[in-house]
This record gives sequence, structure tokens and C-alpha cells, in this order.
Amino acid sequence: MLSGSEALVTRGRGPMERLAREELLHLLHIPSPSGAEERLLSYLETRFRALGLETGHLPVPGSSYDLLVNPLTAPRLLIDTHVDTVPDIIEGQDCPVRVQGDAIYGRGSADAKGSLVAVILAVEMLRQKGRPVRNLPMTLAFTVDEEREARGSEVLADSLAPLEAVVMEPTGLTVAVAEAGSLVVEVTVTGIRAHGSCPDAGESAISRTLAILERIHGLPFVQERHPLVGPADFNVRYLCGGSEELAVAGLCRALLDFRLLPGQDVEAVKRELGEFLVASGVTYRVVETSPPYQLPEGEPVVRRLRQACRQALGQEGRIGGMVSWTDAENLFSRGIPAVVFGPGRLEVAHTPDESVNIREIVAAARVLVELALSL
Repeated sequence: MLSGSEALVTRGRGPMERLAREELLHLLHIPSPSGAEERLLSYLETRFRALGLETGHLPVPGSSYDLLVNPLTAPRLLIDTHVDTVPDIIEGQDCPVRVQGDAIYGRGSADAKGSLVAVILAVEMLRQKGRPVRNLPMTLAFTVDEEREARGSEVLADSLAPLEAVVMEPTGLTVAVAEAGSLVVEVTVTGIRAHGSCPDAGESAISRTLAILERIHGLPFVQERHPLVGPADFNVRYLCGGSEELAVAGLCRALLDFRLLPGQDVEAVKRELGEFLVASGVTYRVVETSPPYQLPEGEPVVRRLRQACRQALGQEGRIGGMVSWTDAENLFSRGIPAVVFGPGRLEVAHTPDESVNIREIVAAARVLVELALSL
């Protein structure tokens, strides 16, 4: 069976594909890194008001505001998409906007402006069908600060009481019912300083750090695997130590980001890692903990989203997992069943080659239309 995104190659280009292309290129030329989302929020509000929809704001302390479209206190369905992106330049490399066939490149194209376009297209399609969003028991939310502290989705989850939610993120049109969490730890390793020409007289903090990182791979919690999310791996976000001088490094710091799996005991993971680090003679501090979660496959929002995929794409939505924490967890932790779904591939996000396929955006929009019509 073809995946949802693979099935799209049989569809030709049409008015919606052209609209998706124009809309995404426009959004990509509105920078919206975390902390500077207002210009994009203003554009979206004007866009939806032009379609006859009511809007509202939820102030976000320490940031700007979340935008609500068709704001209802307790909607049947909430569709949430974050508007912020990571900075355009990462490690000295930018992500220039460009078009190659059906793929459009640019910072935030997959994460998550392709999803923003899918929502806009779905609103347009529903209007054309005579079922405008204002007549449906659904609210659209556009949240800020997802790439930093997720304050936007915290405010959203505390302010609305939807029966269920779809959080738009790049899943390749997979219906993600399981989501990884994250444990971020900063490790500080010391060594014995010596002249750089006499490494045997000292002990490099960098070499110690590399050895410790290798041993972390063997920890029991890192060896675990989830059927939908995959392995409990970890990423070294940065490694900093030593200098350009001829000296043995006496200090090294590393920021480690551990993937937490649904079903793992987060506190037990912290204890296991902490005991290992202390036994290794290093100091550490927990920077951030974001728990994982999983919905039952029989949850109503999951069943209806899968059926919407069948109606829109000709095959039932494939069940999968999201390997990164998203705003969905803030909703889930408040008792709101939230599934993650959207166009694009997460693995290319935050890279110089971030892109999304236009036809996949249109397919996502068609799925959202069928989901809305099922309310």
C-alpha cells in the first residue's frame, strides 16, 4: 500500500496546487522566528477576516498572542498550528526560498508553514462547498513560541475546552497517535590541564566527554524502543571545550537532548541518567523535561481523521508516531485528546534544505475538509 504522500503523485496540478504555491511563497517571505511572530499573525488575521471569519486573540505572557479563528470556548474540534520558526540562520547557514518542481524550500516550509497553508486551503474549500467554518463547531488556533518554550499552546490549552484536537506538524500525512518527549541535560566535564605537547601529563576534558557519550548509548533506557516512535536515542546539541591554544582542554560542556518514549517512566529515566553521570565524575543539570504521550488508536478523533484520509486520499490514514515533542502534549496534559498530522517531513526541518511538497499540502487540506464535514 502506498503511503498518503506517495499516493499524491497520481493527482495533477490544479487551482488548489497553484493557490498553495502562491500562499506558501508569500508566507515564507514573512519571517516569523520565535519572538517575532506578529507580522505573520497580522497577515493571517487579515486573510481569514477577508473570508468572513471572526477572529480573537489570546495574550501570551512573555510573548505576543495566539490567534483564534471562529473562536469558541468549547469547540467540537480544535485545529492548532504554530506560526513561529527557528532562526533562518543556523550554524552560519540559511535556508533560502526556492522552488524545485513540486517542492518549495525555505525556513519553516515544513515546520510548519506548509501546515498553515493546508489550513487556509481547507477554509477556502469549505467555503466553496457552502460549509463555511463559521457554521461549524470548530476553532482554528495559530500559536506562538512552539520552538522555544511553548507558552502559546500552554495558554491555548488553559483557555479553551475542545472535545478533541488535531495539531498540525510535518508527519508526512501519517496520523501520529504517539509522541516522544524530551529530556534536555547540560553536562559539565573537567579534565587535567597540561601543555598541548604533553597530553600524557594531563587528561583532556573533551576526550572524557566523548568517552562518556559513547557509554550513554549503552544505558538501558536508551536501548528501549517504541513500536511507533522508534528508539530512545539522544542528540548532542552542542559540544564546547578547549581552545585554539596549545593546551590540554580542562573543561568541556555538552547539551544532550534525550528522546523519551511513551510508556517510559520519566523520573526513573532521570534517576538512571543522573546516577550514571555522577558515577562518571561529572556534574549536570536538567534544563528541560517534556513528557511523551500516546492516544489509543480507537480514540474518536483518531478514527475520524483516518476515515477523512480515506475519503480524501482513497486510503485510510496510516497510524504512526511523532519523534519530537509538539504543542499536542500541552493539550493532552489538560485532558484533550490530540493527534498530530500534517504535510512535510520532520527530518528536513531546521536544516538548510527544509522543504515541503505542494501536492502534499493540498492533500492535507482535503483531509481537513473531510474531517470538518464529519462534525
